[in-house]
Amino acid sequence: MMTFVCSVVFGLFPEIDIDRYLPPPPPPIECASDMLDYPMRLLPLDKTQSVFFYVDGGELSNLDIPPGYLVSECELVRLTNLQVEAKRLHLELTAMRTLRAKEFALWRVLEDQYASHISRLLKPNWFERHRLAIGVVVGVLSTSLVVWTSAELVQSR
Repeated sequence: MMTFVCSVVFGLFPEIDIDRYLPPPPPPIECASDMLDYPMRLLPLDKTQSVFFYVDGGELSNLDIPPGYLVSECELVRLTNLQVEAKRLHLELTAMRTLRAKEFALWRVLEDQYASHISRLLKPNWFERHRLAIGVVVGVLSTSLVVWTSAELVQSR
């Protein structure tokens, strides 16, 4: 029942479009079918090579290429785009995790409110809890009143 109520309540809110806040993915790089059109170079076998490039916002970033790779310009652009896409996916995953954490926190708040509301509805009111005591007091008072009134009437005759 609570799951239904929560799904109805949260179903009323519009969904958040995460892609609106993220940069668009880079277009895929079309390499020629004949890779001989591109100059190739063999990277040194003893050390990692770093290629520096600018990402969105003018931030300088580097791409580390392991030693021994044979890299063309097209492959270098493809590796750079893969790294940019990996950063974008990491950012998107972080945003989704944050939104999910907030959503689950809201679900917990809603569940607590729902449980307190149900317990408040199931808890009897003051009159229901003290009905027996009220009945005894009213009975004793009415009996006392009848006895006292009867005694007054008998004495007045």
